[in-house]
Amino acid sequence: MPELKSNPKGVLEPYITTLQSESKLARKQAFQKINYEIFENPVNEGCDFTVIFPEIYAYVLKGFSDASEGCREMSILIISNFIEHLPLNDYYLTYILPVIVRRIGCAEIVEDSEEVRLLLIELVHKILIKYKNTQLLTSFFNDFTSILTKTSTDPFPKVKLEACECIILLSKIINREFHLQCESFIKPVLSNFAHQHFRVRVAAIRAIGAIVISGNAKCFELSITPMAEKLFDENTQVRLQVTLEVGNWMMKYKDRYSFWHRMIPLMLTSLSDVMADIRTTATKLWSDIGLQYMEENEEDLKKKLDFLKDVPTHYPDVKRPNFGCRCLIKRAAELFGYFITPETWWPLLEADVDSWPALTVIANILKGSKPDLVKGKVMKELCKELSDPDRCRVRKPKYQTNLVHVTEALMSLCGQDCAPVYEDLFIINFTVYAMPYDDKMQFMALSNLDKLRQLEDCGRTLTTLYDRHIRRILVDITSDALTWTLLTPDRCLLECVMLNAGYAMGSQLHLLAPLLRESLATPQVDPEVKLKVFTALSTVLLRRQTNFSKCDTDKLESFLNIVIEEIIVPNLVWAPGRTAEAIRTAAAACLCSALQDDPHTDLEDKGADGDANDKKVNLFPSKESLEPLLERVVPLVCGAADDNSALTRQHALRALACLATLATARGCFTPQLLHNMYFVVLKRLDDSSDKVRSFAVRTVRTLFSQRPRPYDTVVFGAHVDALYSAMLIHLDDPDEEFRKEMLAALIALSDVDPQLLIKKVKANIHLYRNKAAYESLSSHIENMLK
Repeated sequence: MPELKSNPKGVLEPYITTLQSESKLARKQAFQKINYEIFENPVNEGCDFTVIFPEIYAYVLKGFSDASEGCREMSILIISNFIEHLPLNDYYLTYILPVIVRRIGCAEIVEDSEEVRLLLIELVHKILIKYKNTQLLTSFFNDFTSILTKTSTDPFPKVKLEACECIILLSKIINREFHLQCESFIKPVLSNFAHQHFRVRVAAIRAIGAIVISGNAKCFELSITPMAEKLFDENTQVRLQVTLEVGNWMMKYKDRYSFWHRMIPLMLTSLSDVMADIRTTATKLWSDIGLQYMEENEEDLKKKLDFLKDVPTHYPDVKRPNFGCRCLIKRAAELFGYFITPETWWPLLEADVDSWPALTVIANILKGSKPDLVKGKVMKELCKELSDPDRCRVRKPKYQTNLVHVTEALMSLCGQDCAPVYEDLFIINFTVYAMPYDDKMQFMALSNLDKLRQLEDCGRTLTTLYDRHIRRILVDITSDALTWTLLTPDRCLLECVMLNAGYAMGSQLHLLAPLLRESLATPQVDPEVKLKVFTALSTVLLRRQTNFSKCDTDKLESFLNIVIEEIIVPNLVWAPGRTAEAIRTAAAACLCSALQDDPHTDLEDKGADGDANDKKVNLFPSKESLEPLLERVVPLVCGAADDNSALTRQHALRALACLATLATARGCFTPQLLHNMYFVVLKRLDDSSDKVRSFAVRTVRTLFSQRPRPYDTVVFGAHVDALYSAMLIHLDDPDEEFRKEMLAALIALSDVDPQLLIKKVKANIHLYRNKAAYESLSSHIENMLK
């Protein structure tokens, strides 16, 4: 047998031929043999790989797109071994990298195996490491960019990790050219900042750090805010990595002097982190940054260095930063609180409380202030200014953030001495909670509300806090609903009250009802607003056991009358157009929420303040309260069952079932009512929507299960005949699941008139295709009649 070093083509030719086989196993074994002969067979040790590669590379690279995952893995292994053994020459990369780009660097994922994608990105990593001390990779920068911008967003976390490591390497290897395409890496890498695995977040932060160091100012601008947000990450390693990267920027970023104001707040945040390791790291970095700043600006700072060398006698119990740090920070706002009284700083800042920088200063001054000096006039005037709707309803992120920080600082400083401004503090934080810039902002506001609850000592849940102050929120909703959009503060506040106030809204129904009437009963109100409010109203009605647990029966009845008569009923009336159709759907869903006899409630709803609540809330507790509703609503719901919208038809069928169940429980479900309903439902068995058909089966089953007893099948024989005829036809329906539902419904309703049903089954049994279903039904009825 020829040796590989003397005749590579002769040795490898049989395996190359086998690579054309249709057998996946044969091809995989051929790849294994090729790999063994070239890299593992001791007989072939010392071969010239530069001679072997041209003979084999085309067949191996073709294996990258083989249908077999095992073959693709082996072909990647062979190329990886070549990279390891071949000398440094960009000739080989001209064949390898374009193939990798086609597999994992295109807009759509071509390689569907996570493990193979990982092998490919590991191969890229190996190439970067092998060629890191050369200039040979520059011409392949576009290829690397395509691969790494795509793989950094790969669904497989391990691929993301490798991609981030490769980006860091690439930024160092092709440093001169990297800034030309640096911006294209930012968005893909930033998308990993919210990944559930903390290691992915850490890797992404490291990659962003490297991109910014080697990139341009635009990269910094795009990255600094997301990096700041990660300082509030729940994971310590993530926050530590942000601290390290920002510290590196402050020491090495070429344009750092232009961005001190953006970087210093991040470093200061790390200095006050809850974890000692992060504080220690940040302190060391901050000190090094200050010393470097002093060295770089020695001439400018020389005169100042000769003065103020001793620590002042009245100094906070902290280690004083070096002079460079003090120059960078320009002596911080918190320290003002130690040295300057509120009578001095409040008049200077009062006029600017509608700007976020002023709020930043105030929040920090409060941290260093004495409670006795703040809790009087300044506290009241500050809270009065900030609770003004023109200020606390601003949705700008920096303003909201600092608004929350000021109230947090004030509560921490003054504690229960905040009593005179409890309501103002509630209004500020509840408003931010109702209309936050993002989820983090909402969480911060919620935390402040809970802090306020503890200060007021009013109970164990936030509902107890809402019970004290929610009235003021509702009273302050004064704008015309015709002007509302989804972002209008009054709409956001109304929705937040409805979804979160719990039993606290029970005593405020007289304020809630007019707001609902104005926003839902007025035809010209923005349809999106109506849909949002309708959804919130549905939730209120579903959570009735909690929301109305402490409500007077008379007030609840009055509120419900307005909701049904003035809000739901008018919106169920048919009107042309898609907008009106969507509103009818929402109204029908809301009606279903009101009619459900015993809606599911979460565990946290089982009491007003964590205690057991035995009171049962019935929205229609008596026959007298339900009968007027039936008379008014049934014709409209029957009409809605024929609506253009499939979702409306579903809700209408649900509503009919709920009405029948309620009417039976209250003793007012008459045969006439049943007959008005069921025929409409039978028509929906032929509906174009499978979901509507399924609801129709369940509804007709409910209607006749709840039929008035006794039910005279002689007098109402035509109705029973129509019922059975329609249902029997659908036992031969093409949809198997629908046939099963129909059979179950027929079995359940066979007790209405079993004699008639067995007669109809036997009469046409020769025509049926679904023999098994008819035999099962016949057997059930015959057993009943025995």
